[in-house]
Amino acid sequence: MKKRIIYASAVALFLAATPVLAQSGTNNAASITQEGRHNKVKVAQVGGENNEGSVEQEGRHNKAGILQEYGRYNDAEIEQEGTMNSAGIRQYSGYNSDAEIEQEGYKNRAGIVQIGGYSNEADIDQDGIKNGAVISQSSGEDNEADIDQDGYRNRASISQVEGEDNEADIEQDGAGNMAEIEQLGGEDNESDIEQDGTGNFAGTLQVGGEDNEIEIMQDGARNTAAVAQLGGEYNDVMIEQSGDDNSAYVAQIGGYDNDASVAQDGDYNTALVLQYQGANNTADVSQVGDYNIGGVLQAGEGNTATVMQSGNYNIGAVAQIGVDNEAMILQEGSSNTALVGQLGRGNMADVHQTGTSGLVVVGQAGWSNSATVAQGGTGNAVYVGQSGVGNSTSVVQR
Repeated sequence: MKKRIIYASAVALFLAATPVLAQSGTNNAASITQEGRHNKVKVAQVGGENNEGSVEQEGRHNKAGILQEYGRYNDAEIEQEGTMNSAGIRQYSGYNSDAEIEQEGYKNRAGIVQIGGYSNEADIDQDGIKNGAVISQSSGEDNEADIDQDGYRNRASISQVEGEDNEADIEQDGAGNMAEIEQLGGEDNESDIEQDGTGNFAGTLQVGGEDNEIEIMQDGARNTAAVAQLGGEYNDVMIEQSGDDNSAYVAQIGGYDNDASVAQDGDYNTALVLQYQGANNTADVSQVGDYNIGGVLQAGEGNTATVMQSGNYNIGAVAQIGVDNEAMILQEGSSNTALVGQLGRGNMADVHQTGTSGLVVVGQAGWSNSATVAQGGTGNAVYVGQSGVGNSTSVVQR
């Protein structure tokens, strides 16, 4: 968060202080090429149409900025190659405008700010080491933000505030990369993070939005994914990880009709889903591999939790507090442990384990609860406790 603020502030200060090549009107074209070090250039296009601004810089410690205001069908492009270069593009109250920044090298910084426009596109491509990219979109509609990074220890951040039908996409290929997407108070927004490599981290935050979608995909080793949705409605979350030592965290608090799904394929995976004070929430955790841990906690109405684990040394846990909750845990393999706790009425728990050294504990307190446990193998133990009215218990061990 701190780094994103620093990058955005630096872009704003640079655009305000650098000498300007100004254009107004329609069908203007500005093309600037610089080679060397410590060069500064800014192109300003105000109130025009079909304007093109292009800046090309090669060297180190160069700075380039493009400002477009109240225009439409404008194109802004900055290309930089070298070390410790900075690029910034700002588009204000425009539509159908494109902003693109391409950087190659070491410790480069890129920022794109779009305010109050619609149908605009922002794209940042970086290739190198320790590069930083920030895209900020506020009060816009039908805008697209895309950050692609290839290299080592890069940072990418996209912020969308009070927008509608916006799309945010971050793709990172390498090691030690960090990606963050923040959507605040928007509607029908989509965020997508895809990471390929080792030691990557992805985080997404949606606050007070409606019909937002979050998708995180990681392929590699020792990856971490975190998603939080606070006070939203009809939000969807999907996390898919393939590799080793992956961890996934999903939290939905105070929402309505939220969906959370986590799928992990690999070793030493951990998945945790928390849905609190919501209604009609669905949580699905599926893990294939070794040493997996899955957990779901739901408090509200009409929640459904499903944990499916296939492999060895898996632990599944579901806790539901509310009304009309359903829990199913299916584990196939060896040394599996399943824990289901439900407090409320109309809850139903189904646990299926096939293998050896499995443990099932089901506790239900309330009305009309039903528990079904089937285990196949040797060394299994079942503990089922139900207190209330209309509870039914069926246990089969072979």
